[in-house]
Amino acid sequence: RQRQMCIRDSFYYPSKIDEINNGAGIDHIDQLPIGNIVIQGIVGQGKSMFMRHLACSAINDVGKSYIPVFIELQKISQKRGLKQIIFDNLELLGITVTEDSVKYLASKGYLVLLLDGFDEIIESCLNETIVELDDFQRRYPKLKIIVSSRPGSGIQQMAGFEVLDLTPLTEDDYGPFLKCLQLDSVKRESLIAATNSAPDSVKEIISTPLMLTLVVWVYESEQEIPSTLRDFFEKLFHVVFTRHDSLKVGFTRQHYSGLSETKLLRLFESFCFMIVQENFGRSLTRAEFNTAFINALEYSDVSECDVDNFRKDIVKVACLMLDDGLDLTTFLHKSILDYYAAAFIMHSEEELSDLFYEDAFQNYSLWQHVLFFLEDADQYRYSKHY
Repeated sequence: RQRQMCIRDSFYYPSKIDEINNGAGIDHIDQLPIGNIVIQGIVGQGKSMFMRHLACSAINDVGKSYIPVFIELQKISQKRGLKQIIFDNLELLGITVTEDSVKYLASKGYLVLLLDGFDEIIESCLNETIVELDDFQRRYPKLKIIVSSRPGSGIQQMAGFEVLDLTPLTEDDYGPFLKCLQLDSVKRESLIAATNSAPDSVKEIISTPLMLTLVVWVYESEQEIPSTLRDFFEKLFHVVFTRHDSLKVGFTRQHYSGLSETKLLRLFESFCFMIVQENFGRSLTRAEFNTAFINALEYSDVSECDVDNFRKDIVKVACLMLDDGLDLTTFLHKSILDYYAAAFIMHSEEELSDLFYEDAFQNYSLWQHVLFFLEDADQYRYSKHY
C-alpha cells in the first residue's frame, strides 16, 4: 500500500479549493468540510483524479482512517443500482456484506462514499439514484458522501450537500505541476520562462491540467510557445496527431478514421464551423455532434468517414474534446472551437467566404469570437467584405 501511495504521489499534483487550506492543495480527505460534498469542475480539471486521491488519502496513516468506497457512477444501470454497487465494492475489499454490517459501518462513520461522475448517470436511473443518495444521508448522518460532477448536473441543488469548486491553475502552479510531469529541471525552467512570457491570450487558456499538458506538448515539439493564440492552435493539431508521436521511437498512433492528418484537420474545421452556425455551444449532445458532422461532410473533400471513428480521433487521440458526462462531448476550451471554425473560412473559396462575412455582419453576436481570429488570419477578405 505504501509503495502504491509513493508512486501516486510522484505524479499527482494536488487539486485546490479556494475556501480550504488557504487555497493550498488538498492532501487528505479530513481537510474537506464536515458533511456531504459536491466537488465541481469543468472538463479537463482533474475531478476523477482528485476523487482517486481522496480515496487513497482515506487509508493513509495521517489522520482518521476510513474504508473508502470509490464508485464510477456511469456503471449504474436499471439492473444494478447504487446500493448494489456499494455492496459489491465492499465485498471486493474482503468485507462480509450484510444489511447489518453495512448499517454498522455507515452509522459509525467508518465508510466514506466517493461517487465519481454524477453527470454520467443515465437519465433513466437518475431519479432512483437521487432517492438512494437521499436515503443514505438521512439514515446515516455520520456517513461521508463525496460526489464529483461538472456544473449544472442537478446534484448541486440536492439538500444536504455543500458545493465546492476546484480552483483553476495559475502561473504559480506551473512549476510544481511540470515537476509532477517528470520534466528535468532545465526543460522545466525554460518552459516556465516561456509560459510566463507568453501573451495573455495564450495564458488564459491554461487553466486546467489537461490544457497545460497540451502546452507542454507544443513546447517540446516547437521549442517555444507560439506568440499568438492563432499560432498556438495551428501548431497544436499537428503536434497531437504527428509530431508528439514521432518523439517516441517505433510508435505510430492509430487514427480511427483512416484519414490523413490534413484531411482530418479540414474536416474538423468544417465540423467546428457547423457547430457555431447551429449555435450548439461548447458542449454537444450525441445528436448535435452527429448533426454537425453530417453537415461538415458536405463542405469537405472527405467522401466516406464514420462519425464514431471521427469522434474517437478527436476525443481519444487529439484530446481536443473530451467526454463530459453520459451524453455530452465538450471542447477543452471554447477558443478551440472558435479558432478552427475561423480556419474553415480561412481555407474556403471566395464565394463561400463572401456569404459568411455577409451573414456575420447581420449576426455579430453569433460570430464575434470567430471574427476575432479572422481579423488577423484572413485580413484581406475580412477588410474587404466585413
